[in-house]
Amino acid sequence: MRYSKDPFWMTAKFSGQCGNPDCHCQIRKGENIFYFPLGKKAYCQNCGNARERQFEAEIFDESVYSA
Repeated sequence: MRYSKDPFWMTAKFSGQCGNPDCHCQIRKGENIFYFPLGKKAYCQNCGNARERQFEAEIFDESVYSA
């Protein structure tokens, strides 16, 4: 099940910096980013792919182990 505050891919509306402190990548307006609404964090394409895999794994674990 998906919720309104789950992270998702979107097009950046503003320029900024990747939310990963180890990544010094600049995000430009119009780029594809992975966005976390609760923390208002945006991740670049590379970091976003890793965050998405982690989030999907957490969803899977939650569905399997809480059943």
